[in-house]
Amino acid sequence: MSSCIDWRTALRPASFRGVPFYVESDEADYGRRLVVHQFPNRDAPFVEDMGEAAPHYSFHAYVAGDAALGLKAALVGACRRRGPGTLVLPTDGGVTVRCKSCKRSQELDRQGYIAFKLEFVDNGASLFASPIGLLEALVGGAALAAVGWVVGAFSAVYSTVRADAWLIASAAGAIRGAIAAIDDARSSVVMTVEAAPVLLRQLTDLAYQVDDVAAAGPDVVAADTGTDLSTTSRAAVPSLPVAMADIVNTLRVGAVDELAAIRALWPLTSYGRPDPLPASDGIAEAQDAANVTAVNALVRRLALVELAVAVAAADFPDRETAVLWRARIAEALDDEIATADGPLVAALGDVRGRAALAISRKLADLQSIITLEAKGEASAIVWAWRLYSDANQAPDLVARNRVRHPSYMPRAFAALAGPVNVALTRGERNLREVV
Repeated sequence: MSSCIDWRTALRPASFRGVPFYVESDEADYGRRLVVHQFPNRDAPFVEDMGEAAPHYSFHAYVAGDAALGLKAALVGACRRRGPGTLVLPTDGGVTVRCKSCKRSQELDRQGYIAFKLEFVDNGASLFASPIGLLEALVGGAALAAVGWVVGAFSAVYSTVRADAWLIASAAGAIRGAIAAIDDARSSVVMTVEAAPVLLRQLTDLAYQVDDVAAAGPDVVAADTGTDLSTTSRAAVPSLPVAMADIVNTLRVGAVDELAAIRALWPLTSYGRPDPLPASDGIAEAQDAANVTAVNALVRRLALVELAVAVAAADFPDRETAVLWRARIAEALDDEIATADGPLVAALGDVRGRAALAISRKLADLQSIITLEAKGEASAIVWAWRLYSDANQAPDLVARNRVRHPSYMPRAFAALAGPVNVALTRGERNLREVV
């Protein structure tokens, strides 16, 4: 039987909630809700049209290769998550759906692929996604393309082919630093039960690979690319940039929600800055500096691309937070675009533009923050009722102001702008409204 890679070339890419997989074919069920009434002693029935039936999508999905376990955990988590998500199929583009069924089977006849039978139902009356949902899907598509160019840009610079032992050791040290930074990000974020062990194993496998390469010396370094770490005894991960891309992707899709992913990815977007300047004397020294720069840029760019996907899909608590992250992702991508060249410039620019557009479309549905100064003390429940006529908003006030106990709100506090139930008394006033 053909290899796993040959088999995957016959499949077509798709995704759900940004988690990529492959499909051979897909089925969509459209129609109308018809009730057929049949009467005694009457041949012709009466057909009652109850309206359009909700479209159903069903297909077999496959994940394979070295990142299969991580993608399996991410896809299961995406299917189990509450609420609608964006499904991207080869022929339908982006549609907003809810996962109805996810059945998994694992076989070994195609080099360890993992198969899913998935069934989705359309989330709304329209066959196609809402503008915001479609924009989120477009950001995910641009991100997948950008990852390929990021990997290519790294491979064009990084090299330890026929290098001295000290150069290989230095390159390995740079990779270990990147692994440690990603591990710190992993420790700072709450991840799903399925994804947490997968990410830890990916980091551990890559660390073992780097240690093996550094210990073995120049003889095990691939002569064709200089980046293939799978030539060692621990052949559990693909080449370095692909393994790093899988790890950063798992960090995003494995977080409990997009906001958690944003908090984990953001520190990585400034990793290694400022980059070391190339040495002025010696080819080996210059290559060493280039390798360190390439590793640093690889981490930053992968984190930025995944961050753009998370920011585009996030449910921000208020307008100001959304505007803040729109500016941050744009500025960070601009910095990387300034240091890139070739097709990578266009790829990162595409991610930047689509992410900014997706966030901008959300701003109309988000409320601004106001700062209130109270005449006297009151509990969070009291203020939630006075501001929103809804005591269920009290936890938001507590979290937004980092209050130790909901019974004691500070005299000055931040709140979401909204319809005020009761006019503020004299001495209680709106200090500031951020537009």
